[in-house]
Amino acid sequence: MKLKQNDWSLKGKKTIWFVLIVLSALSVLEVYSASSNMTYTTGKYWMPMATHSTYVVLGLLAAYAIHRLEIVHIKLGLFGLYLLSLILLPIATLGPKVNDAGRWLHIGTITIQPSEFAKMATVGVVSFLFAVGYRKKLKSVGKGWFFSAMLVTLLPAIFIFTENFSTALILCFVMLLLAGTAHPPKKLYWGLCLTIFTVCLSGFMVMKNVSDDTATYISKNTPLHRFSAWSNRIKQGNDLPEDPKKYDVHENVQVAHSRIAISTSGLTGLGFGNSVERDFLPQAYSDFIYAIIIEEGGLLVGIAVMVLYLVLLYSSLKIASDCKTRYARYLVTGLALMLVTQAMMNMAVAVGAMPVTGQPLPLMSKGGTSMIVTGTYIGIILCVSKTVERRKEKEKLEQIHTENKQ
Repeated sequence: MKLKQNDWSLKGKKTIWFVLIVLSALSVLEVYSASSNMTYTTGKYWMPMATHSTYVVLGLLAAYAIHRLEIVHIKLGLFGLYLLSLILLPIATLGPKVNDAGRWLHIGTITIQPSEFAKMATVGVVSFLFAVGYRKKLKSVGKGWFFSAMLVTLLPAIFIFTENFSTALILCFVMLLLAGTAHPPKKLYWGLCLTIFTVCLSGFMVMKNVSDDTATYISKNTPLHRFSAWSNRIKQGNDLPEDPKKYDVHENVQVAHSRIAISTSGLTGLGFGNSVERDFLPQAYSDFIYAIIIEEGGLLVGIAVMVLYLVLLYSSLKIASDCKTRYARYLVTGLALMLVTQAMMNMAVAVGAMPVTGQPLPLMSKGGTSMIVTGTYIGIILCVSKTVERRKEKEKLEQIHTENKQ
């Protein structure tokens, strides 16, 4: 069964469409409110909202266009995107630095972040390897295929790591979770998990306890040029004096003002458009937009936003469980985990549960590449959902036809 040529209706699970539209609409409202500093310095009061609204529309169009495709086209596209990302990632690291990080490519007036495309493409390629390498008799992915998938993950992660540690961490963490759903050899899988956990814990302890002079030396004389920034962020998270009056707000601007925004919100907030901390909080419209959401909408809206992401995850996993092909199942699972893991990390940073990472809130934070790529994520999930619905409808019609014959 194919889609009718003139059928322009929304296909796929309606719950996911609902989450996409609600979060996108709320994003326009919150980015407009949180962009007060930008509008003040530029004097262009409608520019931030107009620019962001354009990207929101492009993200929605991307979701719609992708969900009209067939899975085979998406599979080929993700393979091509993976190869392209391996070329673009090292180019980005050599380009101009923003906040001492080479994460962006500047093409004329357009700025793109290759790591966003790399995450999505890696999910596609790893899903294919797990699907091909699955052995029904063993009920497990073969060792060779498992190692191939880990290598596919490692290649982009290496390029991303030095410039954007948190993104590399999310990529590796999600791929480990996805590998767990593919049932690799248990000893091999848990051995790898233990090794990675040990390395991460060791790295965390080193960054937490290293002296400032040593951290600066490492940053200047090794490829880990952001080591000093990572170390400072981890130390700041634990550097809370017993007397709140001694806390240096100017030393920890982001952390301090995000916590002030949340602590003054109450149950119902200050009201949309009435944020106070947006005038003091750097990246209020991006990395810390969740703090502004809570300040204006209160704890109730903050919880509602979190629930919407969990609904997205649950609905996606439900779609994955209904898939007949392993590739589609792994693909939907991986993309949903990638989106929701990043969202939870962003929210954890905003409420002070994690060190500052610089991760945007999917579908909410201001950013062109992020909005369009996130729309593509949702479009792929909806494409698979559409295929599942078509199959179920076909099976239902065949069952009715069989019953009528009898």
